[in-house]
Amino acid sequence: MKQKEFQLLVYKHRENLLRYAQKMTSDRSLSEDFVQDIYLKLWQARKSLDKIKNPKAWCLKLLRNRILDHFRSQPYKKTVQLEQFNPSAHLDKIQEIDYSLQIKRIEELLKKLPPKQQSCFTLREKEGMTYEEISQIMEISIDQVKINIYRARKKLRTSLESSKFT
Repeated sequence: MKQKEFQLLVYKHRENLLRYAQKMTSDRSLSEDFVQDIYLKLWQARKSLDKIKNPKAWCLKLLRNRILDHFRSQPYKKTVQLEQFNPSAHLDKIQEIDYSLQIKRIEELLKKLPPKQQSCFTLREKEGMTYEEISQIMEISIDQVKINIYRARKKLRTSLESSKFT
């Protein structure tokens, strides 16, 4: 693979890789570092890239593994960073606050899910990936992807419904 072909391949998926890394890390600069690490691995393996059927899934799998390796090597510390809230202009202030609290609650609940459920749910619902793409990235069967997403949705729904009464 020549440099031009490599650049086209890499930059085509850059935004998806950055977005996925930011969802997993909540840190823009760390995400950029991880994506850069993936680019280096891709460059080193450029001669065999032609054999890869789904480069996007392969890149996401490399990125996921790199992020997991990083967090496994770090001492555990609990941090919560939430996405920026940007309500539409027609909502009044009370609706904005209620919506913001719901988003925060969902983000908190997502972080409490088991890692496989969290990853499957995020890839499906936030990244819009197919079950097959998720299966390739996560290295699990399509049935397991569906089960993990189902369980994640069920836990989120149950937790959200029980929090309405408290």
